[in-house]
Amino acid sequence: MRGRARLVARETRRAHAGPVGLLLVAAAALASCGTPEREQTPAQWVKENTRIISQLASYRAEEQQEGINRFLALGKEQGSEVVAYFLDDPVVSGDDRVVAVLARILSIWKDPRGIPYLLDALERSRDEGILRIVEEGLSAYGENSRISNSLEGTIASPRPMARLASASVLSRMRNPRTVEILGRRMRDEENVEVRAVCLFGIVESQPSVRRTELLVEALTDPDPEIRRAAWAALRETARPPDVFDPMADLASRARGISELRRWLRGR
Repeated sequence: MRGRARLVARETRRAHAGPVGLLLVAAAALASCGTPEREQTPAQWVKENTRIISQLASYRAEEQQEGINRFLALGKEQGSEVVAYFLDDPVVSGDDRVVAVLARILSIWKDPRGIPYLLDALERSRDEGILRIVEEGLSAYGENSRISNSLEGTIASPRPMARLASASVLSRMRNPRTVEILGRRMRDEENVEVRAVCLFGIVESQPSVRRTELLVEALTDPDPEIRRAAWAALRETARPPDVFDPMADLASRARGISELRRWLRGR
């Protein structure tokens, strides 16, 4: 067993810790899984002898992408197994940023094993960079009920960045259920940036009576830019009576919204 480990290490050095070497290390680990004689896990060897793990953790986009490319070069079938193996190794799982990047790689291949890692990072992380990675990763899965079910909770998180990331992912799904979630959040949300993302998801959703109703409700928003965007979308998609000015005083706006609600009831 130790002889095989030395052989794998030698071949990996020969490959300069590139994709072939990385795959050899992972393959050896998978073959010897559960063997107590193993002196090092593949993740530990890679961390101590290559730059791959530090590249994944880098805040420099070019350097991080170089590390990502090493995994992508393995291809979906082999690469996803290597990534999943690394995610299960404590040497890697203790670094939240590396975990998020590895899970993001799985999302590129639409491998569902990345979803729980991304959702966990969204719930726990206060790192803006990690949350951006999480947002990209979850969005890559497209329509996914497991993700939308979880985001229905995190969109009400006490952390604005988590709410923003959740709203952003939901806004790209654009199905009736996620639009309803965005509408509820928009009514309760104090952060104007989160409300703007919720409105974007509603505006970009498929035409429906409910979308029109939510756009009318968005006209009550305290932010004039959100009111203006909602009114522009409403006029473009539903052709309401011209009874509202998003920049008018509060009383005038209230009268206009009352007229629009009567118009909705009569449609």
